[in-house]
Amino acid sequence: MVLPVVPDLFLEENAKAMSRRFPFFPLITGLVLVAAAVGAGLLVPGGSHADPAGEITDGCRGILTDDQVVVYYFHRKFRCPSCLIVESTLHETFDRYFSSHLGSGRLAVCVVNLDDAENRRYIDEFDILFNSVIVVERKSGKALRFKNLEKIWDIYTDREATIKHLLDEISPFLRGS
Repeated sequence: MVLPVVPDLFLEENAKAMSRRFPFFPLITGLVLVAAAVGAGLLVPGGSHADPAGEITDGCRGILTDDQVVVYYFHRKFRCPSCLIVESTLHETFDRYFSSHLGSGRLAVCVVNLDDAENRRYIDEFDILFNSVIVVERKSGKALRFKNLEKIWDIYTDREATIKHLLDEISPFLRGS
């Protein structure tokens, strides 16, 4: 059986030649790759957690006040499986361990899409480079202190370790507020 010879479009010299002949080739290639990733379930467009009706939503849980601890989960429009796992674990942690704090106004959890123009201010405020879980103590509506829970991306595949990490990081903020 003889297989047809297909040029490798992704070799550097072939990609450069295609870009010269067809200026939109890199853009079209990128769009095809993103569409394939979305189709394969590797990127999920839209917001964050599913509500009971199954719709994807952003926003805050808990009563927002000027003096409280807020845990932010910052994401982008397209979500990878690890991002969805981190957010799901965050919501599970709040449901299991912090539900009374959410109702009292001492704590809130907010899911924020950084691609929305009105949310871009958080990028500078918390020095965010990529999807992040950040715990913030607010006094008089201003961030008194905050911590980026970067370790979460190293342990997210171990759900119980991630929950423990969240508890260990959020609890001292609640004691201090």
